[in-house]
Amino acid sequence: MFTFHLFRRTPSNEPPKRGSPRKATLPIKEDMEIEACCNGNVLTGPTLFYDVDGVLHPNDTGNLSCADVLTSITSQIPGLQLVMSSNWRETMDLEFFQRIFPKEIVNRTVGFTPVLSAPPYRRQREIEVFTSYFGISRFICIDDQERLYEPGWPNLHLIERSRGLDECSIEKIVRYFSEGSQ
Repeated sequence: MFTFHLFRRTPSNEPPKRGSPRKATLPIKEDMEIEACCNGNVLTGPTLFYDVDGVLHPNDTGNLSCADVLTSITSQIPGLQLVMSSNWRETMDLEFFQRIFPKEIVNRTVGFTPVLSAPPYRRQREIEVFTSYFGISRFICIDDQERLYEPGWPNLHLIERSRGLDECSIEKIVRYFSEGSQ
């Protein structure tokens, strides 16, 4: 796993100070401190990292037609927190995010992965930095771009770009998190 100086905790390895609620500063830019990538408190519990293009809308239709599938997943896993790993985090502002995404997704999104220039497998590295920093051990990533991850990476649930997130994925994702809680 890669480590980056901007994202290391304090030498005492204490959790980050939890003061007043924060709001992510969107868009997320390279070299931003990880605290600027988070909304409120990030917990160590079950976490789902999500892409947008090809996942929440198939074939880049731009209409978020599969967002209801993601909200169905969150309703079945009450403690699930969401983290956006999509390139959208690099271009949209907070107002756009809150306006275009369903309220359930906005409320459950605790942050956005940092932007790193860490090829190969950039998106996987960004997720690993986020999970390492916050001590998250039970997580899954839904994405349609397998090339952004090491072959066989066990935390990737690959989505078929032409279909987007669908009903078949709900069962697999819910099962993944329910098996971990037994």
